[in-house]
Amino acid sequence: MTGNNLQSQACTRNENIAGAGVSLPAWDLEGVRKAFTIFGNITADPRFNTSITLLENYGMQGVRAVEAASTAMPPEEREYPILASPVLWWAGDDAQTTKDAYAYTRAMRNALYTGLDKSNKKRHCYVNYASGEESKPEMYGYDARLTKLAKLKNEWDPENRFGFYNPIV
Repeated sequence: MTGNNLQSQACTRNENIAGAGVSLPAWDLEGVRKAFTIFGNITADPRFNTSITLLENYGMQGVRAVEAASTAMPPEEREYPILASPVLWWAGDDAQTTKDAYAYTRAMRNALYTGLDKSNKKRHCYVNYASGEESKPEMYGYDARLTKLAKLKNEWDPENRFGFYNPIV
């Protein structure tokens, strides 16, 4: 139960928000413990005490039933069924608070990647949960699809009218 509705924190007007999505092939207990220690520090900080963290698992049978070559989906999306993300909210325009929020989200993201980094697998973040600090391959995949997507984007939308916060340009 996310508690998302028009009266929830997610719908509060005039507040800042920062997140840091992480896609994982499996839960790493050490990484989750590190992340929740950091999350405890985040929510103990009165500036961020309404923050949440998302821990989601997705079924993969339908995803894997579609031929990989027929999609623009990064291979990591087919291999990493877990999505986790801290979501911090805060009021005001204090530069130090903004800096602290991004440091917290970065620390939590790095903690959650503990097991992935040990296994030498590549980091991946579902593009809609990306913070903007990720590389294009980290969001769109490390294979040839990124080059193909960039070519199609240039061909079909050369003026980037369908761009968003993490565009392929």
